[in-house]
Amino acid sequence: MAGAVYPVEGRSPDPQAGKPPLPPICVDGRLLDEPRSGVAHYGDRLVRALAAHGDAPWRLDARLPEGDRHGSDPRRFLKALRPWPRPALAEPGTAQAGAWRGRMEGADLFREAYLHFKLLGRLMPVRTGEAPGIMHWTYPLPLRMAGWRNIYTIHDLIPLTTPDLSPVKGDRLARLVRAIAASADRIVTVTQAVRREVIAATGCAPELVVACHQAVDEGLTPAPPPEADAPFFFCGSIEPRKNLVRLVEAYRLSGSRRALVIAGEDGWRADAVRAAIGDAPGVTFKPFLDRAALLAQMCAARALLFPSLAEGFGLPVAEAMTMGVPVMTSALPALAEVAGNAALLVDPADAGAIATAIGALDQDDALCARLRQAGLAKAVDYGPRAYYDRLERIYADVAQYPRSAMAGA
Repeated sequence: MAGAVYPVEGRSPDPQAGKPPLPPICVDGRLLDEPRSGVAHYGDRLVRALAAHGDAPWRLDARLPEGDRHGSDPRRFLKALRPWPRPALAEPGTAQAGAWRGRMEGADLFREAYLHFKLLGRLMPVRTGEAPGIMHWTYPLPLRMAGWRNIYTIHDLIPLTTPDLSPVKGDRLARLVRAIAASADRIVTVTQAVRREVIAATGCAPELVVACHQAVDEGLTPAPPPEADAPFFFCGSIEPRKNLVRLVEAYRLSGSRRALVIAGEDGWRADAVRAAIGDAPGVTFKPFLDRAALLAQMCAARALLFPSLAEGFGLPVAEAMTMGVPVMTSALPALAEVAGNAALLVDPADAGAIATAIGALDQDDALCARLRQAGLAKAVDYGPRAYYDRLERIYADVAQYPRSAMAGA
């Protein structure tokens, strides 16, 4: 995402559709320049969708203090206790020419906000002199833009729902999510499954929480049929949540002679996962691949195997379907929602069921052809245009009906 260029078209209302222009939109830049982060990928696709349709957003960044790059200055605690809004100064048109409306920047905003919330239990306010619009926080940051409509994306509640699968402290996330739910104009989730979890966890009015499926990369096209001996493929971080130990066990039980390629960086408890897998015949681990190499590897696969134990969305499933690659994934609510009827759904805790699905994908060409066609049909939902249409509806709705105008809020 670093150095990414977002094409911008002139924004003008469609007089035939009767749509007014959207208000100014701002997106936090907290992780936009971290290309290996899932949140960065989400933010990148969001910004690209807006810019491509003439709604280039502001970007809100934090300026780190000179001489305190690691937050060691004890005065940070005193600063974090201040109740008044922190200023975010705007520089129109300075954040990548043609990519953004401009940049807003505040001193140490993100680090100070976490400390502010830890000490006071409140979202830290930010204020800008620009005309009010919609502030879209791309994940649960303990911040709010004063005078603006504030939208927060919550990708998952895994630290709450399955705490043994996440290094994040569930109680801390629960407090933050409840604080956000108490003041947000909208909470955006990446699936209906996560939407239900957020409503249950916070008790907030259901109309405040809206699901908006993510988008895949622009330009993904169906791949040609793979080679006869094409390998199975998995991509994602190496961690317990991805269920790789059971996947490899099921692969061995299936008796398939195809290779299984596992592409991903080491994540939380990766050493334990690798030790449990050991030197498994037919299994190849690939280190980090850039986006082009990763997608090329996926295109060449017989099928994507993705029996994860917990996901908020499951982007590899949507990407594989977009490229016509058959998919096997977990019958968990979020993954089943993303896959629809276009994938083999399995119980991720049942190695035998996973092995049976692998065997079917290994031998049944007709099954793979059916999954390919069903996946391509379902993947239309994850294209950039469909994604922008979803975003536009959310922004238009929150502009007209802020939290204060909603009866149930």
